[in-house]
Amino acid sequence: MKILCIRIGNKYGQLYEEYLKEKLPEHEFIWIKEPYDNRVLLQWNKMFGMNLDINEPICVIDIDILLVNDYKKIFDYPIKQGQFLAMPGWWRDDDKYKINGGFFKYYPKDCKYIYDKFMSDIDYWQNYYIKNGTTRGPVNGEQYFVEDTVKERLELITLPNNWVTRWCATSDVIGGKDLKKWQFETSLKYRELTNNEYVYMGGEFHSDIKLVHFTNSINKPHEWPDYKLFNKEVNNVFYVSDYKDSDKLLTTDMYDNNYFNHVDRKQSLSKLTFYEFTLNELGFPSADKILKGVKNIENKIGLQGWKTENYEQKKYRGFSLVYNPNFFDNKTSTYHQTWGHQLMTQTYSGWVNLGNHKQIKNTYYDTYAFRYIHNLIYENLKDVIDNLAMPLLRSRCAYLLPNEESDPFKRGWHVDEPPTEMMRLNIPLQTCKGHELHIEGDDRFGNSYSTKKYLEVGKVYLWNTNIPHTVGAHKGTNPNLDRIHLVLGMSTYFDYDKKKDCFKKNKFFGKNIHDIIVNKLFVKNAK
Repeated sequence: MKILCIRIGNKYGQLYEEYLKEKLPEHEFIWIKEPYDNRVLLQWNKMFGMNLDINEPICVIDIDILLVNDYKKIFDYPIKQGQFLAMPGWWRDDDKYKINGGFFKYYPKDCKYIYDKFMSDIDYWQNYYIKNGTTRGPVNGEQYFVEDTVKERLELITLPNNWVTRWCATSDVIGGKDLKKWQFETSLKYRELTNNEYVYMGGEFHSDIKLVHFTNSINKPHEWPDYKLFNKEVNNVFYVSDYKDSDKLLTTDMYDNNYFNHVDRKQSLSKLTFYEFTLNELGFPSADKILKGVKNIENKIGLQGWKTENYEQKKYRGFSLVYNPNFFDNKTSTYHQTWGHQLMTQTYSGWVNLGNHKQIKNTYYDTYAFRYIHNLIYENLKDVIDNLAMPLLRSRCAYLLPNEESDPFKRGWHVDEPPTEMMRLNIPLQTCKGHELHIEGDDRFGNSYSTKKYLEVGKVYLWNTNIPHTVGAHKGTNPNLDRIHLVLGMSTYFDYDKKKDCFKKNKFFGKNIHDIIVNKLFVKNAK
């Protein structure tokens, strides 16, 4: 059986869509995310189902609902051709109208006349029930139109009253602040109908109830404190599509919407300094094997120098290991999106400045937006990528030739994203002595460190990237031998689901990063 749902606009995110698909996996969903006709407003798009050429019943449901207890009985409720099944709106004191628009079940061919009537004068019907005082605008009335028109030719039947109930947010203004109160406004009436002692208690709805409908214009069910008891993904799963209209970085949206709540950054970064492992002990292939894959990729896509303000740095170049499908400049190769841009004014992180960007969403600085891996990259670096216990974010393969400078370590000092957002693995594949990493300073969370380190082939390095650092090469370092490193940025606290395009809190969420590293939990096959 097909189930039709309307999800137009930003009020209800993908969280609700995934919830319904998980609850009803045996059914095929039809999602209306754009009006089927540009004259049709919001929930009036439910009429779409009445024009389907289908010889079996379909269900039409609102997405601001909870399905509880033995809820499948609602969808299995039998109807015959000529009948129209709806959810009762028993909580209303209305002698004329008795249904609620949160659930319909019908044979589409039975209802083609309803669709035709609506389409014959869309604007008239979308305003009719507002103008006659039956309901309030700006958009409303579709359930009254359906009920009136069903009665013209079909038998209207409803689900049992005690199968459905209303959960409602009301608004009180106290001290100039708008406060929401969540309650069953008509729970007494419910008890009169069913003789039940309660509607909702202790995280459970009464066993009779199968569908809970949130029925108020200010309803956003995920704001109800107990909603997380019924939909485990609330505040745990960040759907990228829900923020397509935002002009902020994905990480900013994650912070603004509490996805990093309960991360104590000081505790998470405690003791975090500098770490060194061998490729073998972490379960990675040899440097020679990884370098062979890198060279295969280079031969197919080439290298790009770092770009800033119409200048391309030829001595620092490489290719990207990940890409952002929504990168703001579609002229940039998806294999080189992490190699700067002409709007950038410096070589390093957004902590320095953001350059000439009018907005920074989907730019180089949008770390979590770099979440896709090309097949070419994966096929040649499969043994590396598959061994990571965290998904790749903005990452690259970097080629560096020495600069002829009197003080090669004077420039380029920077800090990167906090390791609570992204950990970095640095894997040298080709180098020579003279190249060094310098770290000096503190991270503002009680950690400080100072070192000057030659990074060796065959090793893997991690460090606290919130402490200022730079790389350079001493005078006399071979000017013709590229220093080649994989720089792997990993999402520390979130897994990534490409199919759903979402980030979900992982098993490491909020844990101390030093402990994760010393116990080698960031890889799958440590020895």
